[in-house]
Amino acid sequence: MHDLSSIRSKLKYMHHPTLPSLQDIERQMQPHVADVAEVLRLYTDAVDKYYEMNKPFTSKDPAKDLTSFIELVGFSTITGSYYLLEKWCIHNLQVSNLAKPLAYYASKIEQLAKSPTDFKLEAGAKPYAEHLAKRLKSLVSVA
Repeated sequence: MHDLSSIRSKLKYMHHPTLPSLQDIERQMQPHVADVAEVLRLYTDAVDKYYEMNKPFTSKDPAKDLTSFIELVGFSTITGSYYLLEKWCIHNLQVSNLAKPLAYYASKIEQLAKSPTDFKLEAGAKPYAEHLAKRLKSLVSVA
């Protein structure tokens, strides 16, 4: 059985994937898929429970609000899902609870999308920050 670090390394340096090389990687990953999926599901549930008990965006402090947005982008990057962003940054967001106007946070998240590492996030956070920036901008235009 191949370990995940060797599979990751093969994928990282696979500059010209072919169907046979992708099928080989898929075969190597198969024993790990169920375990990884379960860990990610449990992690997502734990983060969700944390926010159920510690509602974000209630402090009336712009730095804490921004930190919550950034943390949720980070958690979403780890889980590989938009679920937490949609639930906590869009659907459960009470705009009236924010310390600053929503447009302020939308512009900050756009900056995050352009350069995640400036906010101490991995480059992999970019699609999640872009998604959140787009969704926040749509909320700003509705307001």
